[in-house]
Amino acid sequence: MFHPMKRPRKLIVALPASIVSDIPHLREKTQRIGQIGRLLAIFRVNEAIIYPDDPSHETERNVELIRAILSYMDTPQYLRRRLFKIIPEFRYVGILPPLRTPHHPTESRLEAAAINEIRIGLVVQSMGGCSLIDVGFEVPVKVREVLRPGKKVTVRLLDKSNAPSATLVKKEEIEIYWGYNVTASATPIGKLMKKTSADLVIATSKYGVPMMNMIKDIKCAWERSDSVVILFGSPSEGIQEILSRENLKVGDVAQFLVNSVPEQGTQTVRTEEALASTLSMLNIIE
Repeated sequence: MFHPMKRPRKLIVALPASIVSDIPHLREKTQRIGQIGRLLAIFRVNEAIIYPDDPSHETERNVELIRAILSYMDTPQYLRRRLFKIIPEFRYVGILPPLRTPHHPTESRLEAAAINEIRIGLVVQSMGGCSLIDVGFEVPVKVREVLRPGKKVTVRLLDKSNAPSATLVKKEEIEIYWGYNVTASATPIGKLMKKTSADLVIATSKYGVPMMNMIKDIKCAWERSDSVVILFGSPSEGIQEILSRENLKVGDVAQFLVNSVPEQGTQTVRTEEALASTLSMLNIIE
């Protein structure tokens, strides 16, 4: 079984809501969000913050669209119908690429599962001091705790009898990469970073210092940090311009301003392209 280790520190990326504002059709918006979801999983990102960066009326709608689709992607397929209502924003979710992460098992037969296998599940019933959890098998597993029906939980399989049992597992106890959380922020990114508890904030920009020129300094700061935030700008505005609307400079919220695509051959680098190049370079130092 595939067991990618989780990162020793929390990795957060902050993405602007306008990453889909330059695309008119929902199908293409969905496709771009799908690319971002894959990148989050590939580079073992723990959390994605979607922040408002455009004062137009579309911002709130874009924040919710990105949050909904990324959350849908992170949810195992066997739970999606239970957890998500049919809404217009999900019209094209069929084109989303699968994450193929450890928390998205493809096996649905209990007999083929492994003892101690960890799965995400949904409480379907509670009675007699126990709860039944749907974890994607033909039958639910039983946990000896009373839990609220509809609650999302993580469990470890204990046996594969006709009435299989499991025990609850806390996410922090899981030693492998277990997907990402999505936070939809109504707060501008500058104000949000002023309040962050992250130890290290790295902003990205084509006007930043080429990342390889300061990789040693970044590595030292990275290794001293328990949590790291990477800030990205939008297709039309860099992070400096976005922060300027709050009368802030990059140095007010971030320790580094880096360019992960120096000498770019195109006039602009899209946010999802900057996400890929930045995370791939940072992946080297961990």
